[in-house]
Amino acid sequence: MHATDVNEETLALARARPWPRDNVTFERRDAYTKSAAPPRCDAGFAAGWLSHVDLARMGEFLDAFHSHLVPGAMVMMFDERDHRNRPLPASRTDAAGNRYEARTLASGEGFESSRTSSTRPHCATRSDGARATWSSRSCAASGWRPGR
Repeated sequence: MHATDVNEETLALARARPWPRDNVTFERRDAYTKSAAPPRCDAGFAAGWLSHVDLARMGEFLDAFHSHLVPGAMVMMFDERDHRNRPLPASRTDAAGNRYEARTLASGEGFESSRTSSTRPHCATRSDGARATWSSRSCAASGWRPGR
């Protein structure tokens, strides 16, 4: 398993966990940057991440994600579904449709978290014409495979 995050603090927490099979590697990497190395992963998994991706950059994210995957790799992505009883109301919504929530850390410091979950399906087309469709209910990335 190869895990990535842009924050070194998050990677340090993950590295400190006991991994029973000692088969996990970690890398500091931006989620929007394509792999410079040839694809080597036979599966991809993103849980609770899509709601943080800027809708205007979704294609860029998916291209980068899939640049790590060999042709025919299986992909599973899922996230929360939007609902009318969300615990935090949107602090704002930008022109691209990204929804933000105001959050407060234990230190009292405030920040905004992107929470662009939705009940409507989203769709993206890669530069080579491949399409990915996913929704909060069906999370399928079928047809989005490198080399097609």
